[in-house]
Amino acid sequence: MIFSPRMREIAALREQLSALPEVRTEMVALAKQQMQYGPYRIDPGEVAQKLVDSLKRG
Repeated sequence: MIFSPRMREIAALREQLSALPEVRTEMVALAKQQMQYGPYRIDPGEVAQKLVDSLKRG
């Protein structure tokens, strides 16, 4: 089979993507630290709006 350069590029990108962790551990660690020491604040209005938006999208 002959693959176009674009198809080879897509295949290489898929391979790179599959090698990435599903969880961004550095972001999880930062959020845990912020929650533990207080500077992490959650805006309940923003959470509610995102929930409503998500339900609208289905």
